[in-house]
Amino acid sequence: MAPRNFAQLIKAALDGEAAAQYQISQMYYLGDESVRNEASAFEWCKKAADQGLADAQHSLATMYVNGCGVEPDLKEAVKLFRKAAEKNHGAALGALGTLYRTGRGVERNPEKAAKLYRKAAAKGSAVAMYNLGSMHSTGEGVKKSWEQAFAWIERAAEAGLAEAQSTLGELYCTGQGTTQDYAKAFQCFEKAAAQGERTAQNNLGALYMSGMGVAKDEKKAVECFTKAAEQGEDSAQRFLGQLYEEGEVLPKDDAKAFEWYAKSAAQGNPVAQNNLANLYLEGRGVKQDLAKALEFYRKAAERGIPQAQCGLAEMYIKGLGCDVDRDAGILWLGMAASNGYGPAARRLENLNREKAGQSASGQPDAQPDAQPSAQPSAQSDAQPQAEQAPQES
Repeated sequence: MAPRNFAQLIKAALDGEAAAQYQISQMYYLGDESVRNEASAFEWCKKAADQGLADAQHSLATMYVNGCGVEPDLKEAVKLFRKAAEKNHGAALGALGTLYRTGRGVERNPEKAAKLYRKAAAKGSAVAMYNLGSMHSTGEGVKKSWEQAFAWIERAAEAGLAEAQSTLGELYCTGQGTTQDYAKAFQCFEKAAAQGERTAQNNLGALYMSGMGVAKDEKKAVECFTKAAEQGEDSAQRFLGQLYEEGEVLPKDDAKAFEWYAKSAAQGNPVAQNNLANLYLEGRGVKQDLAKALEFYRKAAERGIPQAQCGLAEMYIKGLGCDVDRDAGILWLGMAASNGYGPAARRLENLNREKAGQSASGQPDAQPDAQPSAQPSAQSDAQPQAEQAPQES
């Protein structure tokens, strides 16, 4: 049948054809700004769903979940997903699985979620395959098995799901569920990055920078980091900040280092928070601000970054940006030392010696320097981190 124009679709929809009603709803739902109309999309989709069209029931349920053209209503969404799932609609099976996995609109039941994902996967849903892999990696509702996790994620990757391709690359990097293979990891990241997947772009940059799985190429690494950073990938933003601060791969530019660290730190990246504190402490790339340095050292320290714990300790010991609190400083130094950070252990030892000397002589300790040296820029491994599984809708 030849494609119908909008006028023909409208006529068929008004005559009660469910397929035409659904097609019009998708035009309103997915169209550009000149066409998009969520209220009309909902209205036409409901007409088609009321006639039992599974695609429409799934789409209408998604609208109820997202509040598109209607107030959010998870109970109504569950009813519609179930109706479509009863018709063996793959996406609806997967979406219903996600509701059971998260406990939205239904009582949380990971075991039931896994069963629904398996049915959706059998219908070819790559997202369901990926979610099953994620569940096997943690043992959520299924037996924990990295081999099963790898197998399901590999199937999703082969189906073209970018998130799965990226995560598969991470598994090849770590050797979880498979043999460690950086060359295969590179191939996976490259496929996902070509689809614009920002985590893969960041990880691709890390491999180019380290020369693992591919010839070392710092220029390409920077290109990959930049693409990921511009999409909001916090690890890539932190990498760029570090490259500008170090001034080896990129021209040294503390102002640009500050800019990228700030973006990454705003997303909660603890390594960037520590490095940002260093810049505030020394007034590099930004006006010196001891209160800000204290703030960001504390944020990073609470996330377990030993350099930040050491930096925070020095701020307390020397009263920079805060009142002197030697006990708090010693506490943070102890935490950094327990994390294996050598400079903190040595500093703690020196403080103990000073205290012992004071007790023996009855004289107060020598006054500390007016300002601590900034702690070394913290660096996270280039090892990729697994992303949360996407939610089927």
